Amino acid sequence: MKNFGLIVLALLMLFSRASSQEVFNGVVYEYGTNSVVPYAMVYVKGKEIGIICDQNGKFSLESNKIFASDSIIITSLGYYKELIAVNDWKNGEDIFIKINPLQINEAMITANRTKNRKIGITGAGIKMLYIPLFMKQELAKNDLLGREIGVALKIKDDCYVKKLNFFIAINKYDNIKLRALFYDIIDDKPANLIVDKDIIFDVDKKNGWYSLDLTEYNIYLEKGKQIAVTLMTLDETNRNEFYIYGRLLKQPGLFRRDRALGEWRSSNGGMVLYLDVQH
Repeated sequence: MKNFGLIVLALLMLFSRASSQEVFNGVVYEYGTNSVVPYAMVYVKGKEIGIICDQNGKFSLESNKIFASDSIIITSLGYYKELIAVNDWKNGEDIFIKINPLQINEAMITANRTKNRKIGITGAGIKMLYIPLFMKQELAKNDLLGREIGVALKIKDDCYVKKLNFFIAINKYDNIKLRALFYDIIDDKPANLIVDKDIIFDVDKKNGWYSLDLTEYNIYLEKGKQIAVTLMTLDETNRNEFYIYGRLLKQPGLFRRDRALGEWRSSNGGMVLYLDVQH
């Protein structure tokens, strides 16, 4: 009986350790400076576990699915990835990431052959729906920072992106901070980032078209590719409802993930969002 009791105690200790919540925290800085990197991404390599830093570069990643054999990646758009083994992790330690010099795209569209066009959905139409970034019943959650909604777009010609436009149905924020992201699509889901530039902007418009000038980012898209354009929330102080108009369509084209850097879900339809491009 004594040995049986020891075995049970050992199993309980093992179970407790396996199911305990691991916490990893720190502050992300730019290498060689004292400047924090706001809204950097912190995630577990090979797993859909991650978090977005706040505006001061601080983060606290909690999960019971992070193990000693895992590694944690810290990065931001325009920076190299910093990889730290869980075994080497020291909580509260400052983390420094290095700037990745932007590569100049050598593709050129000559002035005498340029044409302007729109890629995406330019009107809500009859079969209209609301696509929520946040719904009222979700606002008590603590993990809203970093969720994304987006749409698939087909690139028919080589082009430069001039503007991003989307139609706001409801915005109950006085001001909401968003990040625009561009992905390639693999197996019908957003996969790898194809624009390594941090596009962060504030929206105070309550409803109607919102237009964001992207000329300064020099975004070049190649003919024949299918991409996803998403909007990620970076708002951490206010909690309110935000909806974008959408369309009911037969094919998959809407993307969403409710946790930062979590698993994508797709559904039929499209978001009323389009790009102004020049080709």
